[in-house]
Amino acid sequence: MTVIDQEKPIRNAGDASTSERAIRPRRTTRLSTRNIPPALIYEMWQGKPVYYRGYRDVLAGKKTIEEVMSCSDLQGVLVSLEAV
Repeated sequence: MTVIDQEKPIRNAGDASTSERAIRPRRTTRLSTRNIPPALIYEMWQGKPVYYRGYRDVLAGKKTIEEVMSCSDLQGVLVSLEAV
């Protein structure tokens, strides 16, 4: 047998097992920060904006900004209950 006969046969991409395939991370669509209104920024953390939970729903038109932002009255009630 020659060296060429001893080599492994070349597999098609469909034949490769999971361990032999490179796992690719999922592509996520990045939202441009230019399109996000400043009212949806909760705070700045190390120079990067931290947005309110649900800000993507506002951008998609499913919710309003007021629905996503926390209510100060509700926060006051929760703080008073926590102190008890």
